[in-house]
Amino acid sequence: MKSLRLTLTIIAAAVGALVASAQQASAPKAPSGAFISFFSGEVMVTIPGATAAVPAVLGDSLPEGSIVTTGPDGSALVESFAGISTGVGDSSSVVIGKHTVSAEGVRTAEIELKEGSTVSVLDPAKRKINNYGVRTPKGVAAARGTTYSTNYRGGVLSVNTATGEVLFTDAKGVVTPKPVNAANFTKVEAIVLIRFVAIIAKLNPAEQGRLETVKLMFANKFSAGEIDKNVGEAQKKVSDEAINQAKASPDSEDKKVIVTIKQNKLDITIVSPAQ
Repeated sequence: MKSLRLTLTIIAAAVGALVASAQQASAPKAPSGAFISFFSGEVMVTIPGATAAVPAVLGDSLPEGSIVTTGPDGSALVESFAGISTGVGDSSSVVIGKHTVSAEGVRTAEIELKEGSTVSVLDPAKRKINNYGVRTPKGVAAARGTTYSTNYRGGVLSVNTATGEVLFTDAKGVVTPKPVNAANFTKVEAIVLIRFVAIIAKLNPAEQGRLETVKLMFANKFSAGEIDKNVGEAQKKVSDEAINQAKASPDSEDKKVIVTIKQNKLDITIVSPAQ
């Protein structure tokens, strides 16, 4: 057998190299830049200075000012830093805001939600160095080690917390805590959050505990079978989308594609019979 191995840049939130280098810094660092760690369906990206949007590519760098737009069947996972991920739901548009690392190692990441929904997943172990917020036309939902959803459609905003603490600051500067409350989520919002957390847990097994917490939180809103069905579908997409992209390579024509997860990233092996 002759094989060609491609390792896709789906990097899990547990990778700590960025944090380590930030903590060792003696001077402010240049913006790290977000990137697309997973996507499914129609996802378009507009880079600052570009004249038109182009289809997303796995691992796409997203400099500040980049616009990510999803179609009715689209979703994307944007990784800002290790331990800071933003899921972009269907029919949504976000702008990549400020992304910097301070001399003290504090990682600042801002996502501007123009329309649609986001799911923010922040590592609580990195709470002291996370400075994250989702900016909307009505204010900013900020957190450091939390799981929460932000929805803004047709001028109506909702911010709901699944784990941890979120503070919402409106346009007048009034700060309102958003405590954990499963009842505040609509069924659609809950499913979107569950599915994004499931994808992250698939990419990074260290996040399995967060997934179990979220599943338990919504146990009274859905049947166990319904939650598990959505988790399974979401996690299957991770491998399916990787296979689809691998098969798009000329090297993969009429060959077998094998997908495994090694060291918190997808490993794609394209195998063909020896000539």
